[in-house]
Amino acid sequence: VWSTLPAAHSTMLATSRIAMRVARQDAPVLRTFARPLSIEDTLAQRERAAEAVYFAKEEKELIKKLSKKIGMPHKDQVATEMTDVTAILAKHGLKASEACVSDILKYMHTHPH
Repeated sequence: VWSTLPAAHSTMLATSRIAMRVARQDAPVLRTFARPLSIEDTLAQRERAAEAVYFAKEEKELIKKLSKKIGMPHKDQVATEMTDVTAILAKHGLKASEACVSDILKYMHTHPH
C-alpha cells in the first residue's frame, strides 16, 4: 500500500504525524479536547504493545535457557527454591538466615548430585 503512494504523499503524511506528536507534547491540556485517536494510531499502539509483550516473553525464555545451560537458576526458580529450603529447615526446627539458605542453594547448583 505504501509503495503505491507518491513520494509527496508519504512525506506529507510523515510531516503531519510529526506535527501531531509535537502538538500533543506541547499542549497536554488541549489533548483532552482533541479528536479521538484515529484507527491508524490505535492500531499502531496495539502493534507496539503486542510487540513489547512478545519480546519480553522471548527474552525471558532465552534467559531461562541460558541460565540452565550455564548451570545458574533463573531468579523465579531461586525464589521458589529459597522458600522450599526455608520450609524444610523450619520443619526440622531450624531457622536459617537468608545468607545461609543462599549458600545452601549455591552449593546445590555448583556440586554434582
